[in-house]
Amino acid sequence: MECGSQDAFCQLANWLTQNDLLAPWLIEVIGRSGGHASGILGLVAQFVRDNLHTIIGLFGASFGLWRWWRYREHILHKRLEEYLRESDARLAAGTSELIEFVQRPAPGQQLKDPLFADADLRVVLRERNWDKPAYALGVAASSDWQLEKAIDSINRRLATAQATVASLNRQLFSAHSIRGAIAASRRRAEDTHSWSHALGHFKAALAVPGHDRDLVIRELEAHLMRKLGLSGNDAYREMLSLATTIEDPRTRDFQVARMKRFIAELTVSVRPRNAYWMLTEPEEALPLLMRCQPLGLWERLELGDTQYLAAYCARQSPYPVREATHLADADVTYAGIIRDLSKRRWLRPRQYRQLRTRARKGLVRVQDAKNGAYDTNWLP
Repeated sequence: MECGSQDAFCQLANWLTQNDLLAPWLIEVIGRSGGHASGILGLVAQFVRDNLHTIIGLFGASFGLWRWWRYREHILHKRLEEYLRESDARLAAGTSELIEFVQRPAPGQQLKDPLFADADLRVVLRERNWDKPAYALGVAASSDWQLEKAIDSINRRLATAQATVASLNRQLFSAHSIRGAIAASRRRAEDTHSWSHALGHFKAALAVPGHDRDLVIRELEAHLMRKLGLSGNDAYREMLSLATTIEDPRTRDFQVARMKRFIAELTVSVRPRNAYWMLTEPEEALPLLMRCQPLGLWERLELGDTQYLAAYCARQSPYPVREATHLADADVTYAGIIRDLSKRRWLRPRQYRQLRTRARKGLVRVQDAKNGAYDTNWLP
């Protein structure tokens, strides 16, 4: 086992446990030294001579238990923290002392070899690898070359450490995200505790360095804030600003359209005309979705939901003539999804079961809306 440079007890105990063949020799030495002793010392020597094998075995077992307790896996980070703290303290003190020594007697003075560093001494230094490069002209040049190598080595190790930190951050982000998704999926009717618990995990995930702009978790956070009445509109507008920075044009258009639809859902109850404009005007939700054609099955479901929402906004605003057009478009979209899924019925893919159910519910909403009954519970 590796022991720290300052852990003398660990090194001694480790040596004893690895050299248990010395026990017979120790018995003989103790027997000779205690053979002429009398009184308590003689009794102790006799006891040790008779039970040395057992004592060494107990010592080894005790040391193994102590070593496991001190260096067990789930507290290794504490040992590493202690080591780094002590190492940094020694490094800071050593650096300050060395710089002070080099700068004497005055700053800027050239570092020269000591007067006693003659040719014979330099040969000895090179032989013992204390002045590593044979071509070094002096201690200053040799030190500079070795420090340059040390800097390169530290930079490589630092890059590895930074990659390790980034990997741990990704793992932490994933763990918080999954916990939040699980907590959100366990919600019950009129139970806001699960939503609050999930929202806390999503906020913790976004607080991990380098993951504050993740659109998926930000969207889940915004949905929960909307359900809890915690300024979901502001969260969606922040996501809209982030979505405009996506480099891929199709992904950017689709995400911007989704954010505009979510904002329209919150706006229709107070400003239905503005909500309708946000869905139908050029460069708004529906035109952006149509620009993303061809759409996948789940993307087509979102298109149908947006068309249904546009019909509801038209009914609530001074555009009732356009209501029937949007309902007809939503009906075609939902029916097209069910028709395409029916072609795959022989596969019976589980991943499409929820999609088929939601498309059928969309068709039912459209038929009820044509009769003047909109499903407002579907809206936030």
